[in-house]
This record gives sequence, structure tokens and C-alpha cells, in this order.
Amino acid sequence: MAERIAGRLTELQGSRGQWWWHYDVSSGRVAEGYPVYSVHQHAMAPMALMILRAAGGGDYSQAIERSQRWILKNELGVSLIDEEATAIWRNIERTEPPIASLGNKLLALAGRYRGSEAPSAALCINHEIRPYEWGWCLYAASLDKGGNRGGT
Repeated sequence: MAERIAGRLTELQGSRGQWWWHYDVSSGRVAEGYPVYSVHQHAMAPMALMILRAAGGGDYSQAIERSQRWILKNELGVSLIDEEATAIWRNIERTEPPIASLGNKLLALAGRYRGSEAPSAALCINHEIRPYEWGWCLYAASLDKGGNRGGT
């Protein structure tokens, strides 16, 4: 089951390596693409795929590389790593007003698929950080490509 899910998620991965926000399990499609969270790109999704490999699953290293590359070059063509601020910015999100965002989420949940990717003019960086960001980054980095901690 985990292998089938990983296979489908990598099929749905965005053109720049994005892991999308909401998926519709009944149709197997992306329900809502944005926001795309940096922690999912550099740590959570790669970690899950590495652990699946350690459990005997497939090699998803190309999907992991695309995912992690997104942090440095994404839809906006910028890095979400801000060395001066010592931050990894939280996400790239839609710039639409909150009421439009809510309406779009309701349409997505109702199965009215609108596509995952958006033009860069409709997106912005959320210049916010969360305390768990670095923890997930360090934990995922401690795994080797086979999903083992500390190379063991």
C-alpha cells in the first residue's frame, strides 16, 4: 500500500518538484496545490520516501532531489533559504484574498479540481518561520539515502 501511495504521489509531483497541499483520495488527483510548504519539500516527504526505501520499497531519489531543489529555485525563481535572516521561509502561497481562498478550498473539497500549479504573479512567499522547521531539516539530513539514521 505504501509503495502504491508513494508511486501516485510522485506521479502527481509538480513540474518543479512540489509536493502539493491537498489530495483527493476518491479521484487520486491533487485537490489544492497551494500553499507549498518548505518543510514538506526539504524534510518530510524526502524522509518518508527514504524510510520506504529502507523498508524494501522503490528508489525515489530523483523525486527527492527535485523536491529539495525546489527550496532553491521554485515558481518564483528564488531561494526560500535566507542566510541573512538565518531562516527557511515557510511556504509559497496564493496571493488571493481570504474569501477567494476559502471559496477555492471549498470547490477543491467538493471535487471541482482546478489544477495545482499557478502563475507566479498569483503567488508570494510567506515570510514566516516555525520552530519545527530546523528540527525536521536536521532529522531528515541524519538519514542516509536508505532511510537509516546515522548511516546505520
